[in-house]
Amino acid sequence: MKGNAKIIVLLVICFSILPLFSAVYHRGEKDFRALEHYVEGVISRTYFSDARNALAEYVLAESYDPDDPFLKLEIADCYIALGNYAQAYVKAKESLKMDYESAYLYEILAYASAGLGRCQETGKYLLKLDKSAVEDAYRLLLMCARISGDFEQSIKAAKKLHSREPKNAEINFVLGNLYLQNEEYDKAKDYLRYALELDPDNYDAYISLINSYFESGEVDFAMDLLEEYVKRFPGDQNVFNQYIERLVAIGQADKAIQKVNGYIQRDSLQAKLLFELIGYNSLKLRDYESALCAYKKLIELDENDRLSYYFAGQCYEELWCPESAVVMYRCALDIEPLCEIYTDLALIWAREYEPESLFATLEEAITQCNDTSNVWYWGGIALRAVGLYSVATHWFEEAIRKSGEDETTLFSLADTRERAGFRSESIILIDSLLANQDDKSPLLLNYLGYILVDDSVKIQYGKSLIEDALEIEPDNPAYIDSYGWALFREGKTKRALKYIQQAAQLYPMDTEIELHLGDIYLKFGNIEQARKHWWRAVQLDPNNKIARGRLQKYSKGNE
Repeated sequence: MKGNAKIIVLLVICFSILPLFSAVYHRGEKDFRALEHYVEGVISRTYFSDARNALAEYVLAESYDPDDPFLKLEIADCYIALGNYAQAYVKAKESLKMDYESAYLYEILAYASAGLGRCQETGKYLLKLDKSAVEDAYRLLLMCARISGDFEQSIKAAKKLHSREPKNAEINFVLGNLYLQNEEYDKAKDYLRYALELDPDNYDAYISLINSYFESGEVDFAMDLLEEYVKRFPGDQNVFNQYIERLVAIGQADKAIQKVNGYIQRDSLQAKLLFELIGYNSLKLRDYESALCAYKKLIELDENDRLSYYFAGQCYEELWCPESAVVMYRCALDIEPLCEIYTDLALIWAREYEPESLFATLEEAITQCNDTSNVWYWGGIALRAVGLYSVATHWFEEAIRKSGEDETTLFSLADTRERAGFRSESIILIDSLLANQDDKSPLLLNYLGYILVDDSVKIQYGKSLIEDALEIEPDNPAYIDSYGWALFREGKTKRALKYIQQAAQLYPMDTEIELHLGDIYLKFGNIEQARKHWWRAVQLDPNNKIARGRLQKYSKGNE
């Protein structure tokens, strides 16, 4: 501020804060410079909320008048605003040593102590405040407990304050929250319910009580209370969102969708956000029907919502409706041709074993997408899935040419060459990848180990590679299956069955595991059980020639 404007503002401020000058002008007139810096500090703090500049002005004022205890508290208050609780505590203590006692001092000390995680001290200074002054400071005990992790001390301090005012809603709320965070849910509910009795409009107590019921496993009570809260405080959008999210989590996504339908007319943007919330959380829970309903609602609200078409396609895929998934993906591509959507579409054609549609989709992707490296990679995956190994090899090689030799693409190339019958070439490629790694990839270790075991050439060496992979990822079903297969190749059939059954429990949707189980039961002479597993392998992968060959060879007429 400059010139006359600054003088006018200074005069206004001076007259507005005359009561504060008693602290500055104790026992006679103070140095004008101290007063000038003090007033500048008040302007910065009060009118511009600039604690940093106010602190600088107060420190300058203190250099002219170091014996003013009130000025020290103003400095401490600025430190608190800046999150420097240690310096605030030091300054407040300096003021206390000067026998300057006031509610302001004890409030500052309570804030500083809480910020330092000193729960006992926080409670002590809160007790120094009278009932009207302490009302807004009770929650410092929550802050202190979070910082220190010492809920017991905070609870003790809160109980002392509670004994002074047992019918104060705020201290009951604080005690309830402390017990909630200390996982003492019954006590938490008692105090929070009483807080609501004392103050029925205390929405914070409502939320904490709801959370207490959820944490203690009383979901029905929690949902009833949450619904009551939503009706009582209809403007609290955050809690309504939580309500919708909770409905989805307990399997009531249909009810959540009904609730959100009421938003469409009055706030379509909010309705869209809520449907997105339902769709996202339903997908996480693998509730694909509910997710699909949510994404269909989003498409109704915005027919150009590419993401909703895409996620609807994902839901249809999971619900085994490939034709509907194709329609959704096509709608998404009409809005924006993204390579990720093309690759998902290509993988559908691969699973449906429609090579012509697959090639057409991949060719379109190459012409429409700017970054085609992913298209070449996923195109290779899709082509390999339909058994076109030589073409898939070309696509993987093209992906490597465009984006470099990354482990995933090289591994896919090696796997494709192995499936095409060039196993020795695949072994050389995987061996070279492992040789260049300091931290060996468990994926590559298992893959190479399995090939060597399956060939019955270097069973012991292959088995050791699989063991190395298992040491890194002991719960990986693919590696457990490989280890079981190594035991089978060693002739340890009973032990092999144990491991491969474990793999099947961990991952019940794997063709290779089902094939292995069938072969083991064949070894035991249990052809009926073997056929069940081969048939399951065909169901999982209708194009699997090995499984079909086994079924044909060991059909009931050919036994």
